[in-house]
Amino acid sequence: MLYEDMNNVEKIKNIVKEIEGLSDKELGKEQKLALLKDKEGDLSKLYLELQKLSIDYQLGHLTALDLPLGWTAEYKEITSAKGNMLIYFAVKKIGGLTLTILLVTFGAPFWNDVLSALFGIKTMMLKRDIPLK
Repeated sequence: MLYEDMNNVEKIKNIVKEIEGLSDKELGKEQKLALLKDKEGDLSKLYLELQKLSIDYQLGHLTALDLPLGWTAEYKEITSAKGNMLIYFAVKKIGGLTLTILLVTFGAPFWNDVLSALFGIKTMMLKRDIPLK
């Protein structure tokens, strides 16, 4: 099992057995509904715990890749910067965000055409045996 959380699996199995056993009990309809709602709450809690474990697991593997995602490293540099370096970081960040916004506004059809053109050039060069550098 991926999360090594067999305790929750056993809890879920026990809840399912209890729910299946409700039909055997001589209870009124309202009492059975109340018990089902209670068990639904327990299952929801276990489901949320599983989702939290899943997210923590994925974040752990993502951080292990050391990809330059987010602002954490730059944020430390920016907060400790003084004078000209602070202006440099501000211009760099604002310029990068502006460029990103500008490029995103071109939309998907534009980028699809650009990629098609690039791949078209590549296939044309491969057909003519021109080495790609």
